[in-house]
Amino acid sequence: MGLTGDFHKLEQWARSVDDLGSSGSISDASKALAGEALSLTDQAFERERAPNGAKWAPKKRPDGRKVGQGKTGRLRDSYRLKHSSRFGFTIGSDANYRRWFHGGKKGQRPRPLSPGNRIPPRWDRAFDRVWRAHCLVKLRLK
Repeated sequence: MGLTGDFHKLEQWARSVDDLGSSGSISDASKALAGEALSLTDQAFERERAPNGAKWAPKKRPDGRKVGQGKTGRLRDSYRLKHSSRFGFTIGSDANYRRWFHGGKKGQRPRPLSPGNRIPPRWDRAFDRVWRAHCLVKLRLK
């Protein structure tokens, strides 16, 4: 007994699934994930919290502005996509004082901007959402 049906649809589905693993598709996903990381970093400034949810140390000299936002807001505004490829992405800031803000220095506690070695649950959920949306688009289900 032979199989019958619309094998054209099955072949289309197989091509779509295969395309998910292509270099171009992975590069697109990497760029979308980088955009989400930039958004999460911007939210960190808004919420004054580290990626793991811990509140940042208060300013030594309060000036009415949020932590990490001085007179210019340069640190927050300077975050950009530095590199994106099928192998991953890098975001960061060219502000020379970012390292002290993020890592601290003598007399100043660190105020982390990036997750470090472990992706916190909030970032994990956001990245999962972006990846799922990418897959739905590539599989033409959205």
